[in-house]
Amino acid sequence: MNPEEKSFLSLRTLPARLNPEQTAWYLGCKVDAVTVLIAAGLLKPLGRPSQTAVKFFSLAELEALRADTKWLSRTTEAIQSWHRRKNGRPVMTASPPRGHCGRSFNETGGQIKPPANRFQNSRPSGSENAPAALKEDTGEACTRTTSADLQPRTKPAR
Repeated sequence: MNPEEKSFLSLRTLPARLNPEQTAWYLGCKVDAVTVLIAAGLLKPLGRPSQTAVKFFSLAELEALRADTKWLSRTTEAIQSWHRRKNGRPVMTASPPRGHCGRSFNETGGQIKPPANRFQNSRPSGSENAPAALKEDTGEACTRTTSADLQPRTKPAR
């Protein structure tokens, strides 16, 4: 615990509005976790701040949430899930696991390889001798919607 955090938490009366750093100290987590909790809908800032504005949180609401063990459990789960995604580990879900673009895991139960980096895999001829990690991915590519796909259909001429 750094000295600034220790002095803040030892105040006799905490301020009614807390910034993200103070909120993290009060909840016992890191500042990055506050943004994760906001994105997960578990923590709501005061007012309607813009995306880039500093968010403030109500001490009264935080006190109530801090006493709720179910909410603490959900926040812990959300933070752990965020760390798993950030570190590249698959997130375990109740539904069948899906790869990117909605594709399922392969038939043997293994994970689908991440999408190939199109710049890394574009090699001149002679790529047969390239390491396996640099060879072009032969799996299905994601389909992208183009503006032509979004044009309204016209009735055929009679």
